[in-house]
This record gives sequence, structure tokens and C-alpha cells, in this order.
Amino acid sequence: MRKWLLKRLMIAGCTLLGLILITFLLPYFFPEFVAKKIKIWSNKALATEVNFSKARLSFFNHFPSLTLTLHDFTLKGSAPFSNANLVAANEVALGIDLRSVFASQININQIFLDKGKIDIQISEDGQANYNVYKAEPDTATATTNTDSAGASLKLENIHLDETELVYNDRSLPLTVTAKGFHYTGSGDLSKAIFDLHSEIKADSFKLSYGGETYITDKKLQADLITKINTNSLTLLFEKNDLLINRLPVQLHGIFEFLKDGYNMDFNLRSKETDLHDLITALPQEYLKYFDNTEIKGHTEIEASLKGNYSAATNDMPSLLFKMIVKDGFVSHNKAALPAKNLRLNLDARLPALNTDSLYISIDSFFFNIEKDYFNSVILVRGLNVPYLKSSLQADMDLGNMAAAFGLKDMEFKG
Repeated sequence: MRKWLLKRLMIAGCTLLGLILITFLLPYFFPEFVAKKIKIWSNKALATEVNFSKARLSFFNHFPSLTLTLHDFTLKGSAPFSNANLVAANEVALGIDLRSVFASQININQIFLDKGKIDIQISEDGQANYNVYKAEPDTATATTNTDSAGASLKLENIHLDETELVYNDRSLPLTVTAKGFHYTGSGDLSKAIFDLHSEIKADSFKLSYGGETYITDKKLQADLITKINTNSLTLLFEKNDLLINRLPVQLHGIFEFLKDGYNMDFNLRSKETDLHDLITALPQEYLKYFDNTEIKGHTEIEASLKGNYSAATNDMPSLLFKMIVKDGFVSHNKAALPAKNLRLNLDARLPALNTDSLYISIDSFFFNIEKDYFNSVILVRGLNVPYLKSSLQADMDLGNMAAAFGLKDMEFKG
């Protein structure tokens, strides 16, 4: 029994020692070999310029993954933005399938990008700078050149840390900027149809549309499941739980790439949310109004963006926004008489993003201050030459109303 146990311990010790030696020595034997394979692959697969100053193979940068770290990495964008970087980072680490190190073709299955910048740009006519892959060769050529390809991209994990992400679509025009961006994505990205599981965090998130900023310097957190079909270039957003500052929302929908544009069907909903959490998601310039203001209540939000977008044919999707507020409470600077029982029912629509077709209906806006009350109904159609219909009934001390809502720039009496 003692001999048998000693033999097993020796085998285990030799195995462990062998693994330790491989861990330390393999990166020193193969760095130039692996870097050369990566260089061959990038020249064959990418249509734009890739540069890095040096490469280092290690198990310890992202243990237990074997990674090739490319220092001072840059990847140029495609035309018409070929002079600017699509990706730039001090370090980009490529996770290597260990078994492929000893084969003729290196398999890249992970990407780690730390403290970098991803700059996505789209021109007025819809040309994007992320079209960096060369066109697929025919089957016969692909089979012949398999051994000389150097490496293959079969991603299963993507990790971004402390990265700046910019998306600037001049054709919409839409701009999204995220700083302190953290992203972890997993799925078999080598398949034609796959599920991508994503976790997203951003220290600062900004969204602008048409020159107007709608979300400014908000924290973002998201847990997403996206079904991706690379054959039809379709994204199906199945499970998407977002947190914008303190506002929880759910996003579902489809995004499909067309020949000259996009097909969109997005639905966003926030159910039974605290009214104060909604306020925290407003742009920064509007938040100043709510300083020293106590806000309570329940709200529901529903929004959708549906239809085709094409710069060539001038097609635009339609926007819908609904909001309900119940049991609202507003008290500025602890006003002696706060506004209570606040109710709001808002329905806004913008067909084909055409302001002449704007429709806004507020069929209930009501609140009390003590026994005083305010109740109104508003209907607006169009913007350039608007049609307006409204009804208002109130029995209200205007001074108390101004104090409750913090209307400091005007004096109300009567």
C-alpha cells in the first residue's frame, strides 16, 4: 500500500511539475512563432492596417488563458474613414487555444482590451468604418490556403475594461459615448447563428440625437442576451435588462441590416418604477430644477421605434412614447403645502420621425394642494403649424403652487 501510494504521489508530482514548466517555458519558446501566425492572419483577413510595437506570450496576464499581448495596438477603419483608428489601445491581448499552438493554425478564441478606445464612425450616406474584413474567398481557394492562413478567429469571449466607446452615425444623426466602459460577452461567435450573453457597465453614458442631448453622464448597467444571425445580418434582443442611473428598463426587439439601411423594431418598457428613479435618468441640465425637491410616486414608461431607415430613400422609423404617473408627490424645499395626488397620462407619437405628424395627448394632468386642485387635458397635432386643443379647470392658490413646485424665477399671486 505504501509503495502504491508513493508511486501515485510521484506521478502526480511529475505531472504538476510538468504543467508548471509548460506554464513558464512555453511563452518563451513560442512568442515569435505565434506573433508571426497572427501577422499572417491579419494580412490575409483584414482589409485595413494593423500595427503593434511588440508581442508577449504569457499565461499570467489573463490566467489561466494563454494570451498573446500586442503592445501599442492600432487598427485602422475602413473607407471613408481609413485615415483614423477604429481601435487603439496600449494593450490588446488575444486568447490562444493552447492545443492550436502545436498545430499549423493558431486559433484565437478570446479578446481582452484594456484602457483603449473604440471609435465607430458612419458617414451621411451610411458608410461605416467597421467593414474591416476582406471578402470571403471561394471554397476552393479557402480549402487550399487553410494551412497558410496562420490563424483563425473563433471567438468565444470578449472582455473590454476601462474603455472609451464612441458611436457616431451622421446619417441618423445619432451619437453615443460611453466612458469607463466594461463589457464581457460570451458565445460561439464562429457559428452563423449564436446567442451572445453580455454584461455591460459604463461610468458615464451619453446619447444625442439630431444635435439634442437626451442622456448625459449617466451610469449604465445591462444584462443582455442577443441572438445573432450572420447569414441574414439580424440581431434579436431577447433579454435585455438595463439600469440607467437608478431607472430599470427592459428592451426587446429586432435590428436587421438591409442593403441600404436598417430595419428596426425596438420596444422599451419600465413598469411600476419609482418616480424619483425616473427623474435621475433625465439630462443634467434638467436635474438642476429638481435640486432640493422631494419627489415620490409610481410611473410606467413604454417606448418603441419601428420601421425602416434608409438615407438613400429617406425612409424613417416611427417613434412612440407613453408615460403614466400615479400617486405623485412634489415638495420643493420642504414646502409647507406640497403637491399631492399627482396623475399624468401622456401619449406621444412621431410617425416616420416627421415633426409635421407629431401627436401629443395628455388626457389627464391632475394634482391637489390641500383642498385646491388643478386638472387639464391637452391635445397637440403637428409642430410647424400646430393644431391645439386644451381644457383646464382649477381652484388653486397660485402662491402655494409656486412654492410646491419651486418656481423661483417668477412671482405668482392670486
